[in-house]
Amino acid sequence: MRYMLDTDILISLYFLNSEIVRNKLTQLIRSHNDIYIDNYCVNEFARVIFEKHLLKLDNDKNKWIINIKQIEQLIFDNFYTITCTLPGRLSFSIRDPKDEMVLKAALDNKIDYLITGDKDLLDVKQVKSLKIISLQELTMKFH
Repeated sequence: MRYMLDTDILISLYFLNSEIVRNKLTQLIRSHNDIYIDNYCVNEFARVIFEKHLLKLDNDKNKWIINIKQIEQLIFDNFYTITCTLPGRLSFSIRDPKDEMVLKAALDNKIDYLITGDKDLLDVKQVKSLKIISLQELTMKFH
C-alpha cells in the first residue's frame, strides 16, 4: 500500500511530540508499506513551524529545533518525497485551494491512502482510487 501524509500529521508529530502518531507511523513503516509526503507539505510544515511557533519563542528554542531535526530525520529516512505534476485543476471544487495541490500529488503518484486531519479533505472521502482517512481510521486499520 502507498500512504501519503498531510501537513497536519507532521505538525502533530512536532507539537504533540505524539507517541501515538509515531507508533502508527512506525507500524506503517514496519509493515512494508510505502509512505510518501509531498514536497509542498514539507515546505508548508516548515513555514507553519517557523512563522507560528519559533518566531514567538523567547527561550528554549533549542528544544524545539532538536524536535524539528528529529522529524526531518524521520521523514528523510523513511518516507519518499513526491511532487505534483498534474496540470490544470481537479474536476470538482474543494474549499481550500491549497488542498487541491495535496490531492493532485496523491493522485499523480497513485497513492492508496491520504492520511489527514483536515476536515475539508476528510469530507471528500475518496477520489478515484484514493481513500482519504484520518489518523484515527488508520489506527483502527492496524489495530
